[in-house]
Amino acid sequence: MNTKLISKENNTVKLSFEIAEKEFRAGCKKAYSKNKGQYRVDGFRQGKVPMQFIEKVYGKEVFYEDALDFVFPEAYTAAAAELELETVDRPALDKFDVDGNVYLEVTVTVKPEVKLGEYVGVEVEKVVYEVTDELVEDDLKTKQEQNARMVTIEDRAVEDGDIVEMDYAGSVDGVPFEGGTAENQKLTIGSGQFIPGFEEQLVGKAIGSESDIQVTFPEEYQAEELAGKEATFHVTIHEIQVKELPELDDEFVKDVSEFDTLDELKADIRANLEKSATEREARENQTNVIEKVIVDAEVNIPEVMVDAQIEQERQEFEQQLSSQGLNLEQYYTFTETTEEDLSKQIQPNAEKSVKADLVLNAISKAEALEASEEELQAKLEEIAVRYNQTADQFKKLLGGNTDMLRVDVIREKTIDLIMEKAVLK
Repeated sequence: MNTKLISKENNTVKLSFEIAEKEFRAGCKKAYSKNKGQYRVDGFRQGKVPMQFIEKVYGKEVFYEDALDFVFPEAYTAAAAELELETVDRPALDKFDVDGNVYLEVTVTVKPEVKLGEYVGVEVEKVVYEVTDELVEDDLKTKQEQNARMVTIEDRAVEDGDIVEMDYAGSVDGVPFEGGTAENQKLTIGSGQFIPGFEEQLVGKAIGSESDIQVTFPEEYQAEELAGKEATFHVTIHEIQVKELPELDDEFVKDVSEFDTLDELKADIRANLEKSATEREARENQTNVIEKVIVDAEVNIPEVMVDAQIEQERQEFEQQLSSQGLNLEQYYTFTETTEEDLSKQIQPNAEKSVKADLVLNAISKAEALEASEEELQAKLEEIAVRYNQTADQFKKLLGGNTDMLRVDVIREKTIDLIMEKAVLK
């Protein structure tokens, strides 16, 4: 193939390679088959002009561009592989000469070299989460709240902590404002859900009563046209309710769980909290160790890699919005931002992700880590379960290509190696 590395500067490589005349001519024939209907030559019906007549009339170069589309990818991939280049974007064609064989020069960005810092015996402060009696009681109270019942009050006025159902209509200087009116609105007195001073003035109001509540919007209120303004809300109280909590006893436990006693339920809560705490500790300790390894490494990240990661994270964010019934245009409208703002917001995390991938990949190479067939099969079965498929079904879905699984296995082994050697103080 006569492949040659012409130059390398930072992460930019210039290389040359050739495509054999026979292969390029085959590409020209494919281009002819694709485009022959576009050419007119006297004496021939459109689409029936022989290839040599089109080349005679329009010049031999007439099919070169499309022919190159057919033959370039395979030739370029082989050239990059021969030079052991790990490319990260599409090549730019700098030179294209046809003289029998085809001579090409291209410029492409390659993965940067990583100067690893310390990754064996990394020291970080150990994260520990203690499961206290207070946390157990908090969880128990949550279950109590979830099983509370609402009781309607008919013989007294509103008190702090009550849940009030009401209508209200707000105005500023006698003029109603957008969002200031609601019917059958429920509000827990003391929750701080409404404008400061609103809830306090409802205390003592009777069922069926109508009254005017005077409030002042905060200076930093989200609706700028209302910020700092005095407002009047005409309020009608319809109903008062209180939340009645069940007794925390063995009978409650039997109603809400598989256990018979309160002590058994508390023991189960503690066990679950301890399991969650252990898992959280492991995640955060791993994160802290890996972050230190990444920070200690030096690498000049190509902009194109960061741009690609930003685009990937933007698409993932778009999918999240879609699951909530929204799209990016709506998001930009609601948040008063632009696509450029979102990209800037994503960029720091994108840079961090790219560097993490590069550093972990460099460590796996330094340690000569590989994925065995047994490990690939285990990973295949693990992921297949998540999609309710057999390993064979999932492998077929992947088209038999296990490269993605190989990357995952090697990354996990790399992280395991780092964590095994880490020192958590």
